[in-house]
Amino acid sequence: PEKAGELRKRAGAGEQKSALAREFGISRETLYQYLRIGS
Repeated sequence: PEKAGELRKRAGAGEQKSALAREFGISRETLYQYLRIGS
């Protein structure tokens, strides 16, 4: 999903993962899954 691409970009830029998860309405675990899939 395009959400995953934006999450990867912003996490790579140094944004806090917990804040990103909250903003996107997903759990931190889901965020880490997105990051793993994209690497």
